Amino acid sequence: MTEPAAERTGDGTWARLSRRKVVQWGLAYLAGAWGFLQGLEFLSETYDWPPQLRMVAVPALLIGLPIVLVLAWYHGDRGHQRLTRTEFGILALLVVLGGGAVWRYYMAIEARSPHSTVAAPGQPSATDGSRLDDPRPSVAVLPFENLSANTDDAYFVDGIQVDILTQLTKVRGLRVIASTSAEQLRGTALSMHEIGQRLGVSKLLQGRVQRDGDRVRINVALVDAATGSQEWAERYDRSLTGSNILAIQSAVAATVAARLQSGLPAEVDTTTPGAAASTRSLEAWDAYHRGEGAGTPEEAEQYFRRAIQADPRFALAYVGLSQSLTRQIYASGARRDVILPEAEAAADTALQIDPELPQAWLASAWFFGNRGDAAAEEARIRKATELNPNFAPAYERLADTLLEADRAEEAVLAAKKGVALDPLSTGLRESLALGFEARGKFDDAEVQYRQAVDIDPMSPGSLQALSAFLAYVRGNFVLAVPLQRKAVRLAPENAYLLGTLAQLHLDLEDDTRAAELLDEAVNRWPDRTNVNVMAALLARYRGDQLSATRYARKVLETSPKHPAGILLLSEADLARGDVAGAREKFAFAYPEFFAPVPPEINAGNRGLAIAAASILLAAGDPGRARVLLDRSERSLRGQLRLGEQGYAIADARICALRGDRAGALRALREAVKAGWRGPAWRIRLLYSRDFVALSGEPEFKAAIAEIRRDLSSQRAELERLTDRASPVP
Repeated sequence: MTEPAAERTGDGTWARLSRRKVVQWGLAYLAGAWGFLQGLEFLSETYDWPPQLRMVAVPALLIGLPIVLVLAWYHGDRGHQRLTRTEFGILALLVVLGGGAVWRYYMAIEARSPHSTVAAPGQPSATDGSRLDDPRPSVAVLPFENLSANTDDAYFVDGIQVDILTQLTKVRGLRVIASTSAEQLRGTALSMHEIGQRLGVSKLLQGRVQRDGDRVRINVALVDAATGSQEWAERYDRSLTGSNILAIQSAVAATVAARLQSGLPAEVDTTTPGAAASTRSLEAWDAYHRGEGAGTPEEAEQYFRRAIQADPRFALAYVGLSQSLTRQIYASGARRDVILPEAEAAADTALQIDPELPQAWLASAWFFGNRGDAAAEEARIRKATELNPNFAPAYERLADTLLEADRAEEAVLAAKKGVALDPLSTGLRESLALGFEARGKFDDAEVQYRQAVDIDPMSPGSLQALSAFLAYVRGNFVLAVPLQRKAVRLAPENAYLLGTLAQLHLDLEDDTRAAELLDEAVNRWPDRTNVNVMAALLARYRGDQLSATRYARKVLETSPKHPAGILLLSEADLARGDVAGAREKFAFAYPEFFAPVPPEINAGNRGLAIAAASILLAAGDPGRARVLLDRSERSLRGQLRLGEQGYAIADARICALRGDRAGALRALREAVKAGWRGPAWRIRLLYSRDFVALSGEPEFKAAIAEIRRDLSSQRAELERLTDRASPVP
């Protein structure tokens, strides 16, 4: 080794840096680092490498820069090759400090990742992607304490609390947390400060209610969440009448609003019945709140009818009646053609009585969406939010409606507004997750799905939503199936959950277990739509076309335009050569695809449009079929393959129907590689006419084989695992 040459006398700092090539080495390193990051970005997107890799690479490369500069200082000049003790010490210190910094940074990333431990139950994480700044003064009305001797008065106490809260929501200058979030903290041992943090508010309203014969005593107190100190308290002792209850609610809301707005006039009219208590009949008020707390939609319906009988001008009771009727369709399989006309008439009556009632506009919107009039549905939902900007359920519905229209960015914003008002709502968390999912932000979506489960671990709906995400976005049935099993155990009377568990087993090709579940479901709920859909699929897989047709017809008995029933029956017609029958069934349910001017295609109707094109091709109408296929193809641009509103194998179907075998096989290969596993992948690939011409192709067979290898491996792993007590990984 040669000793470093002596420094030239009088050399300045810049001269020494130049001679030792420190600047040149530094620039070369930065150029190389930039090129490395570009290549890493490309490879990460191509092979779906974890984002943590890219996030750690940046600080690691930055830490490498001073190391390179030190090496240049000692070795940039030719002949300076000996590693001195000073240089060694500097390099060792840089490596230790840099390595420690990168490690701490990596652990911080892992702590924020969706696979890390989730937040404490019911506590939204500060980094969960749901935050939306709202500068308005904020308040939550906590569940009131029941001081009555009769514990059956709980519904009465809850009614007082919810009505005061709803009066407060009408004050536009306040952000008022919804009752569903406040209810999550009933009986909590948390401090006022912790409750305020969990709900994201600065003030809390507490209350106690005592009902004694024909008198009611209500104590309320406004508490500063940060300090726990009481800012205002009042006691109301009145005779028990509808007018007095209304007056107390309005007075409390007005006082709280005025205090939170620093003395500004409250925007609550204390003399006119508001949306929360638009009746002066104590009998009607009592029946309405009993209906709100009823255990079944049928029981709720009877209470709402009683409220209407006591006060035919009670608008909210008509809203309750409308919603209890529509819920019966899903809860007990009530016939749509019988239920829907009366339910819509009740919503219309509520609007006629009180055109300023946001709940009525939201209830009415459902019927327009059910008829496929998305524009009218959205307009009515937005009307509800305009009338009451604190109406959290409207933002949830708006998010779902926007998502169906391929407007994921707007859907996420609407869901975030809802979460700001109802942070412990599992439904809003799931709506936000769906929005993230539609944008391809799968990690953010999983955080929200898990947050919903964390908020309410006993919610079957939240477990079901996470299960579906894990199965059909992550492709992980090993985690999905135990979650769905838990959902079924929590709600054994829910036919939809049992049918969905059967679907998971069908997609795993575990037809034996699916048959056991479906036999039980069909015996218990012979008229339930999703049960008959799954039973039809199983029969089709088994080659029993007669039973498949019978079950599909049962689907249409309860839901005359259900897409699964229409598709199964029209496919059966085409298989028999009855093209006219297939076209007639499809045109009856979806006439827009056979109209002179076909509709625009989006995620909501894309699958039906492609199916209609298949029928049109079979019917000898290639021109109209081509229009539908072209519009369907345009709707794929910029869209994702997997996730909510994902197009799955739509591109492969379009290519196959056009006769583009190479394009269809390429698209199918990409879908399988991306992890597409359904739902109902067998009916789409093995039993659809779309791919008949490709069934003998080696590439097509290879794609099927790859799906089956993966699912077989997962099926075997599930068999080795016992049913976990806590299935959330």
